Amino acid sequence: MGRPLADAHVELRSVNLVWREGSPRAEHEWRGRTRRGYGIATSSDGQFALDVPVPTSDVVILGVEADEYHDTHRRTFGDAGAQNARRLGEGDHRLGDIVLALKACVSGRVVDPTGAPLPNVSVAVGKSKPMSEARDSTDAAGRFRIERAPLGKRLVWAERSGYLTSAPLEVELVAGAAIEGVELALRRGQTIEGVVVDEGGQPLSRVRVLASPIHGGNSATARSSTDGAFELALSEDAPHRMEIEHAGYDAYGGNGSDEVLEPGSRGVRLVLRRALQFEFRVVDAKTDAAITRFGLRAADAPDSNSRWSSTWEPSAIRDAPGGALTIYADPAKHWIHCEAPGHAPHEGPIAADEPGGTRQTLRLGQAGRVRGRAPCNAQPTVRLERQRIQRSNGVDFDLSPFLGRVREATGAFDGSFEVGDLASGTYCLDVLCADKATTRFE
Repeated sequence: MGRPLADAHVELRSVNLVWREGSPRAEHEWRGRTRRGYGIATSSDGQFALDVPVPTSDVVILGVEADEYHDTHRRTFGDAGAQNARRLGEGDHRLGDIVLALKACVSGRVVDPTGAPLPNVSVAVGKSKPMSEARDSTDAAGRFRIERAPLGKRLVWAERSGYLTSAPLEVELVAGAAIEGVELALRRGQTIEGVVVDEGGQPLSRVRVLASPIHGGNSATARSSTDGAFELALSEDAPHRMEIEHAGYDAYGGNGSDEVLEPGSRGVRLVLRRALQFEFRVVDAKTDAAITRFGLRAADAPDSNSRWSSTWEPSAIRDAPGGALTIYADPAKHWIHCEAPGHAPHEGPIAADEPGGTRQTLRLGQAGRVRGRAPCNAQPTVRLERQRIQRSNGVDFDLSPFLGRVREATGAFDGSFEVGDLASGTYCLDVLCADKATTRFE
């Protein structure tokens, strides 16, 4: 059994800043700073009791923090997901023992090749670069102190924009102990310089240029100036792959590109091609009447060799006078996503109404919904996935572009749930409750 932790800080705060409607904002002091919410320190036997008004906020958070050698604890109450506890109501809420795991500390300084201290350097601890488990930044004297660091054999390294990432130092971190006097050295990295232009050779300003080392590590970014010029300060001494995403232009480079640049490259010329514009007219499938309020976006087409597993991402609903919107979309690269209130969403390839045209009519059918109630003592999580819905000569045909897409929703505390805006078809329904096994329906 662990020992009680005295003088640990315990606080309750609401996510939306308002604990209870009509009441003053709750604040408390801790370590000389004003913090929002209600707070208290644990007694010598590690116990605490917070006497607070019943919150009207949907979600409140309990946080516990002791010294730098112990991990923190966080627990949420309310409508933020099935993994959380029920909302806080009247009466006592006994939480039992809260265990804070033991951690370690690492401290030292970062210098340049002359021994001068380097401020604003990020120092990390982790099993391998660049996946850090704890971090701190150096002060004006180059000093750092990483608190609540993980235990066991770990690497410590330093990184700062414009400098090469330091060679990692291996340390053995012991519970409740500190490793002090660590010194890390950084030296200036090389750069990649060039210009961003359009197909006509005109410079493009405010373009974000990303350079990623081909074997992994820290990327470098820069924005082009008014004359299109950019300078990337590299943190890795390795070939880099360039990548650009800029509104109104096709994506440049990225993981699929074979073009790489060596550190120190000069006079690089990155040419962006204007993206295709496509007009989409959205109508009711039954009446052919224009739908004047809908969400529309073009996204990368799915890989034809794999089944989709990602969840449906809703589009922002906006007004569309005349039922038409023009956006950047490329039929060779994108699928179109469209949804309108009261109608079943559409997702599928971009196909012009006329050969060689740049206009497509999307016909949306009326939407259906699924309602129900789960026999559980917490908010259920509902997952809906559309299935194959037609057979011909013993062969399944996928009639839905949503095959493999998952719609998710969180139900109410009484177990009721509802998922709307569904296309017609057969669905697989999973109901997940924290206190019961998953229930599946078709």
